[in-house]
Amino acid sequence: MTFQDDMLVLSKLAQAEIRIGELLRVLQGGPVELKQKTVERDGIQAKLEATEQRKGEAEDARREAERDLATAKQRLEQSRENAKRIATETQMEASKIEIAALEKREAEFEELVIEKMSEIEELTAAIPKLKKALDQANQELQQVEADVPKLMEEAKTEAQGLARQRQDAIASLDPVLARRYKVAAKIPGSNPMTTVIDKVCQTCRNLVPPQYLVETQQERTIHVCMRCKKFIGKVLWSSDDEDEE
Repeated sequence: MTFQDDMLVLSKLAQAEIRIGELLRVLQGGPVELKQKTVERDGIQAKLEATEQRKGEAEDARREAERDLATAKQRLEQSRENAKRIATETQMEASKIEIAALEKREAEFEELVIEKMSEIEELTAAIPKLKKALDQANQELQQVEADVPKLMEEAKTEAQGLARQRQDAIASLDPVLARRYKVAAKIPGSNPMTTVIDKVCQTCRNLVPPQYLVETQQERTIHVCMRCKKFIGKVLWSSDDEDEE
């Protein structure tokens, strides 16, 4: 076969290897959809629990603020009653300062109570929405779980078909290329092709001999990286190198 024919076969093999790798991960760890739905469900569950916890903390803070407010009101009322019985100007001035301080504390506790009530109202409204979203996520997860046997069987069937196509494609290669291919794809599901950018293999970061790059670009010879043994599929140059040329 010609250089172009061999490269076409190698490219198709590379695509098949990558897909086989994806299918193997499905067969070993379950469908991707199952993992995604589980993560989504767990995320909503965690958010719901955090919201309910925040609501409980806000309610505790509101009750404490209400107790502090009641205490401040009592102290303020008592100070005002005491002020009615003060005889000297000095005592009156001290009483005014005390009352002003208590009025400020009363206002602060009132503001805190209102703030916590607003927070509780917001969290209370959010909880039913999160519960509804959690129910929906659980339903979707259950649907995917029900489909797992079918998805696994489909993945197995596709993987077996690709494996047969892989063997046929390897058999169509020159024996030397076929041996090199088996070395390049020694890890099941790995990409046997690599790209070289500015003389550097993007798989192992090894410098590639200039002759390999020239012959690959001129479509004369198919080469493999001397370190990782992967086929050189593309040779690219940065814009700086292109400008220098």
